Amino acid sequence: IDDTAVSEETVAGYGMENAQRLQFAEGDALLFDEMALHRTGVDASMTKNRYAMEMWFFAASMFPHDQVPLYL
Repeated sequence: IDDTAVSEETVAGYGMENAQRLQFAEGDALLFDEMALHRTGVDASMTKNRYAMEMWFFAASMFPHDQVPLYL
């Protein structure tokens, strides 16, 4: 787990009774805001590579100065 991942300790502190594990099919997408605590669920049945695309949307005045923008 890299240093940006949600740790097991953090997960335990929030209580697993509220955790949701969504089931996705190829091509499915999930949109959420910066307030949603999230991480990828992992188990032994996951034997294939997982690919993800991350997109951030900002007003031009709020774009992080240390990032390179892609204009579409």
